Amino acid sequence: MPDPEMTTDGDIVWRHSLGVSRQRVDSPAINPTSGATTVAVPGTRVSLSVGVRCQRIVIRANTGNAGDVYVGGSTVAAANGYILDATDQLELWIGNANLVHIDAAVAADGVTWVAI
Repeated sequence: MPDPEMTTDGDIVWRHSLGVSRQRVDSPAINPTSGATTVAVPGTRVSLSVGVRCQRIVIRANTGNAGDVYVGGSTVAAANGYILDATDQLELWIGNANLVHIDAAVAADGVTWVAI
C-alpha cells in the first residue's frame, strides 16, 4: 500500500505534511545505478562510488570473499564498521553512494551494490 503522505507526479515525489502544502522530495534516477567495489589493501577504506545520487542503496558482500567486509562512513575500519560476511546484505537510506565506505580484512575482497 502506498504511503498516504507521499505522492508522485511523473518522476517527482512529493511529501505531504498535515495538510500543509506539499514539499518536493528529490527522486532517484529513473534507472538504478550499480557497481562493484573492492579493497586493494586491508585497512585502506574505499568509497563505493563517486557522486551517485540516490535515496537507497543495497550492498552485498561478494560470494568469494575470504574475510569480513566492514561498511560505514569515511572513518570505517574493522573496529567500527558494520560487518558483512560473504553474501550478507545491507540496505541503507542515504542520499549519495559516495558517503558509504568499505574496508576489508583480506585484500581484493569487496561488495556489489545497487543505488536506487
